Amino acid sequence: MPKQSPARRRDESSDSTADLVFKARSGDRSAENEIVRRNLPELTQYARGRLPGAARNGSDTEDLVQDTMIQALKRLQTFDPSRRGGFQAYLRTSLRHRVCDEVRRSIRTPQTAPMQDTPDRGPTPHDVIAARETVASYRRALATLRPNYRALVQAHIERDWTHEQIARMFGKPSVNAARVALGRAIGRLLDAMSREPKPRPRRRPATQ
Repeated sequence: MPKQSPARRRDESSDSTADLVFKARSGDRSAENEIVRRNLPELTQYARGRLPGAARNGSDTEDLVQDTMIQALKRLQTFDPSRRGGFQAYLRTSLRHRVCDEVRRSIRTPQTAPMQDTPDRGPTPHDVIAARETVASYRRALATLRPNYRALVQAHIERDWTHEQIARMFGKPSVNAARVALGRAIGRLLDAMSREPKPRPRRRPATQ
């Protein structure tokens, strides 16, 4: 009986992502772990190149990536393994929308919060500064977009329009078409924001 090559044995012993998804849906935890092992490093690298300057702290990136992965695993029942780009593309789309949510929250953060040490639970001075930097980065990136992309982003982030509203107001043939168009616009926005230089660390005033 002829021996199989090592490459062929590896191929036969390694499930495709689609196989792993089906196994994970049935409760196979080892399949879930393998999905994470295969996809987490690439998603982490992708996130580091996409987060706005004010949100590039290492722990922020790690938390965002891990939460995106956790939420994707919870939604495996609705994931179509035959979709273009596979599971990694699905994760990247989810991550882009999470970053968009972070930008939206920054924009809606009160910009006049008192910058002093108080025992309340309001935003800290660091939070206020980070929010201002994110808003400034967002505004500069928005100005570089084509008018149709800019309008889609503003409708979603600043007016909080749903995909249904966007489809209706922008003349899209379906909700899914609106979702795809918005995803492209958000991708362009985050590309522009990711090219923003990191804010320089602020020096503490010298003590006398």
